[in-house]
Amino acid sequence: MTQDYDIVIAGAGLSGRLTALSLAHYDFKVALVDKSPQGGGTKDHRTTAIAYACVRLLKRLGLWDELGAHASPIKDILVTNGTPQDRFRKGGLTGGALHFPSTLLGEDSNGSPQSALGYLLENQRMNEVFEKAVQTHAGITPLYGSSVETVEMTPGEVHLRLERIADKCERLSAKDARQNNNLETLSDSKRTQKALGDEGLITANLLIACDGKHSPLRQQFGFRPLAWGYHQKAIAFNLDHELPHEGVAQEIFYPAGPFAILPLKGNQSSIVWTEHKKSVDAYMTLDEASFLDAVQARVGEYLGQLRLATAPVSFPLSFQYVPTPVADRLVLVGDAAHTIHPIAGQGFNLGIKDIAALTHVLVESQRAGLDIGHGTVLAKYARWRRFDTTALALGTDALTRLFSNDLGPIRMARGLGLGLVQKFDPARKLFMRQAGADLGDLPALMAPL
Repeated sequence: MTQDYDIVIAGAGLSGRLTALSLAHYDFKVALVDKSPQGGGTKDHRTTAIAYACVRLLKRLGLWDELGAHASPIKDILVTNGTPQDRFRKGGLTGGALHFPSTLLGEDSNGSPQSALGYLLENQRMNEVFEKAVQTHAGITPLYGSSVETVEMTPGEVHLRLERIADKCERLSAKDARQNNNLETLSDSKRTQKALGDEGLITANLLIACDGKHSPLRQQFGFRPLAWGYHQKAIAFNLDHELPHEGVAQEIFYPAGPFAILPLKGNQSSIVWTEHKKSVDAYMTLDEASFLDAVQARVGEYLGQLRLATAPVSFPLSFQYVPTPVADRLVLVGDAAHTIHPIAGQGFNLGIKDIAALTHVLVESQRAGLDIGHGTVLAKYARWRRFDTTALALGTDALTRLFSNDLGPIRMARGLGLGLVQKFDPARKLFMRQAGADLGDLPALMAPL
């Protein structure tokens, strides 16, 4: 049976769920498709810094009350150069230091002092809150446990054929059950199939791809991103520490890559440690005591004694950018459109701005009686986002190349540059507003409250 929607979203991770909630907020009828029976991102133990202007969107969607109770404010950002301690040198901070205190931004739209540059949230918590809202919103139909098998574009609609993962599981499980006489496996598969039902063919005016940096839809429709890998990997984990962090986030630029210390609730911080690939592989083999010694050599003594709160996980780093992420009846959003280096912590914030701008364009177009999936409508969104996305994507790549080296003249220039910017408040405010996603023509969902 054909089911009609205004919009189908492929991918129910953070970006997919938030896109669905933003569009349903304006009464679009949305289907949310994901191959996982529970939706995407159910076991993501990393953390994300949410810029203060992006928090406005979460507040307008009614998500912040629950998220804010678990969010840790970033009251100050300290940027420095560093040399890691080893057997030949003591290590420590080198060159200039650059502070970004939230008080420098002055008062917010309500006349109160700007209390935070952003907030740190656990991805798992965001996924849980977003999913709870998805399940209770009448305008969203979750079609989990299904994958997009075929897509056909027509002048007025997009037609999608969904294949239930349960069907694949049924075939595989039945084969396994017959081979191994495992009746329990076969029974579980049948229960899963019964719970998922039969989605079949669905139609919509627009398809939004939120299916990640390896987006199958991006590949299927021939988008060619600018893409390259880095010689680095990142290690992410949380620390318990003896002394309070006072809401200060640190970004220490070591020769092999940046080392970010991000404040969580209580005496706990989230670490994103970027290093050469081979070094990361070696660090991941260390026992806990040796690993903490290496961490302590980079953090220093200001947090006191350290203890691992979560197990370290590593992942490769790459750059990927689609200059024009739209086609007739198709839009790429989030990591499907751009994947950037975590050096400035802006990856998900860039995706939130995509979501807010796309929602703004679609709402205005629908109110004007326009076809929301038409190429001219989607081209307006692409033009709006092009400069900001290009500037941030290429800017983070340039920062990575500038700061991830140990060449003497460049190291001295970095220190001098940090010191000069520290003395020039207008420049610091500009950088802070950029980091806060509060520059340019803001969509309605991100405008000051």
